[in-house]
Amino acid sequence: MTYRVIHRGAPRPIILEFRCPQHGWFDEFVDSGTEEMPCPFQAACGSPSPWSPRKVPMISMRRVEATRGKAEAPEHRGWLDTSNLEEGQDPEEFQAEREAVHEELRKELVTEMVRSDR
Repeated sequence: MTYRVIHRGAPRPIILEFRCPQHGWFDEFVDSGTEEMPCPFQAACGSPSPWSPRKVPMISMRRVEATRGKAEAPEHRGWLDTSNLEEGQDPEEFQAEREAVHEELRKELVTEMVRSDR
């Protein structure tokens, strides 16, 4: 089974809230991935202020999504394909089907070996 990972969007400018340890809260218009900004209140301060929201930001865009891709085609009839078990098939029924496939493959192999001896 294959999966495809979809990345959506790049960092975009938004207003974030930062908190200076000396001067308190301030808002800045920065890229969405910014974690820290220098304090803008006094030129002498400039202390690093971490991103610290006062309220939950409202973001509706999913940044990453994983979707189920196409199912892999079996390489041959004897290939172990458990997708039926995943979909709820009875394990005994699954095992009986596997044994029938292997019996058929064994008969084909024996027939081919007899033909090659002639």
